[in-house]
Amino acid sequence: MVNSSDSRYKIMIELHYALNHFFIEDGYAFQQARLIKTPTTIIHGSYDYLCPLSDAKLLQSKIPRSKLLIYDAGHSSGEVQIEAALKEATANYS
Repeated sequence: MVNSSDSRYKIMIELHYALNHFFIEDGYAFQQARLIKTPTTIIHGSYDYLCPLSDAKLLQSKIPRSKLLIYDAGHSSGEVQIEAALKEATANYS
């Protein structure tokens, strides 16, 4: 029996999804973004190598009433600037 808490299996599952483009058609998120009607803040790290800045800019152009904030950070929500921006954006919308 597989121990689901074993990190190797979690990594294998994550890799499986990544290799299969998370089972989402190319461009799907950008096509659907126009349907978002609520004010939206996109927070992006300029050193994010998983999600290119060009994608964040494209997403911002597709979502009405959205704004893009760019920080000297990477992809992780645990980075100091990104975490602070997420908390501020959440507070502004609550």
